[in-house]
Amino acid sequence: MLRTIQPTAGVDLLAPTIFHEPWWLDIATEGRYSVVEVSEHGRVVGRWPYFLRKKMGLSIVDLPPLTHFLGPVIIKPLTKPLQRLHIAKELIGKLPSTSAFYVKCHRDVQDIIAFQSMGFRSSVQFTHEIRPQPTDIIWKNMHAKRRNVIRKASARYNVSAGDATVALMQFYRRNMEGMGRTNILDIGVCAKLIQACLERNRGCLYEAREQNGKLAGAIFCAWDSVASYYLMTTRDSTAHSGTISLLVWKAMTDAAKRDLIFDLDGVYNEGGARFAYDFTTNIVPRYIAVRESAPMRVFRAVKSVFRERNCFF
Repeated sequence: MLRTIQPTAGVDLLAPTIFHEPWWLDIATEGRYSVVEVSEHGRVVGRWPYFLRKKMGLSIVDLPPLTHFLGPVIIKPLTKPLQRLHIAKELIGKLPSTSAFYVKCHRDVQDIIAFQSMGFRSSVQFTHEIRPQPTDIIWKNMHAKRRNVIRKASARYNVSAGDATVALMQFYRRNMEGMGRTNILDIGVCAKLIQACLERNRGCLYEAREQNGKLAGAIFCAWDSVASYYLMTTRDSTAHSGTISLLVWKAMTDAAKRDLIFDLDGVYNEGGARFAYDFTTNIVPRYIAVRESAPMRVFRAVKSVFRERNCFF
């Protein structure tokens, strides 16, 4: 069920996360996103932005680059779950007919009964969240092994906020090539999103550099009024193994100072789970809904089109 969003000063109720904000969607989709809405008595009570793309003749609604979740928003101050369910189903009914529809929902979507009743398959991905609290408590709650690698990395590297977006993209590409991996990100769109966040003071590029100034690793986090999201990470193959841990620790403490949740952005495999558990054991769900046509199911049997594309690893 969709949690009812209550009015908060200075917050756009139709954009509960940074990924729902028009400027973000404009850049991420290059102006190609659409919106469905439900209104009552001239007032919008439900809204859902989505991104439609084409692949090999198939129409697919998917998440745009770096947009780690979206999903419907309900702002009417309702208390009856069935009323919220009705609005959610009405939004779903306004979505276009496509070969496939994939969405990972934001934290205010607490269940996806509406999706299931409209023919979607459902699943869940878990993310680790660190609530704002004094940094000494965050440090104490971390695994001793993780604290140790952070100490060692901090003795070797200087951490600072960067602003060279183009240089970051070049660094990322070199690191991918060094690992023998193929880049599947839209570098241009990613660079524009990072730059837009920096200009709006809605994100930070954290860099770890050696004493001689050589870049060893970098991460990027973006935030809204609720949470700071760990979106991107890359490091040189010769860098200390604790480089990224050091940068994440810096981002976590910055989020706490802003009174924001720090969202480690989901667990995709066992290695990611081990990394996240070292920072916190607080796990929350992100619900996923998928609807596919028969041709798309055949296509996916040959090649997966829903692989994760939005993370730097």
